[in-house]
Amino acid sequence: TKKFYKKPHTGLDIFAEAGTQLYACLDSKVKSVGTVGKYGTVIVLEIDLVEEFKLARNNYQLKYTDEIETGPKFNLNDKIYLRYAHVQSASVSVGQNISAGEPLGLSGISGNAKKTLAPHLHFEITNDPAPPKGLNYKCNPAFYVNIIPEERADKSNQEKVIEKRRKELKLKR
Repeated sequence: TKKFYKKPHTGLDIFAEAGTQLYACLDSKVKSVGTVGKYGTVIVLEIDLVEEFKLARNNYQLKYTDEIETGPKFNLNDKIYLRYAHVQSASVSVGQNISAGEPLGLSGISGNAKKTLAPHLHFEITNDPAPPKGLNYKCNPAFYVNIIPEERADKSNQEKVIEKRRKELKLKR
């Protein structure tokens, strides 16, 4: 018999066929691209404007037992990194500036995703580009991710989402 151990999941799994185009969520700089153990190939982006990230917050409500909004050491006012894991191939390079909606690479089944029947992107939001195990420096991506169809994943749509959020919060650029 196989034993299953309960452990906190540290990101959001977005199921997609291997080879699906991945896009940048926000304007950012490529911090790293490489293999990271069970995560397989990982692309890490450092967000340029943390204020833009804050505007992306949605009205997600916690739904699962033991689900949390942020790890105890996550700081919304610190540097924010987006981690795309189980990537098949990257089309970006370290140091490259990326605009929201630009292609990053292709989703895949690298790392421990090779053992799954459902290819997926593992997506994390963290204060550390190479965080230690656990939830300490991470926040729940469900509060910041709005899944949209590929044909709308571009800079124009990103600007509309941000503008709508600004109006909701009555913020000016």
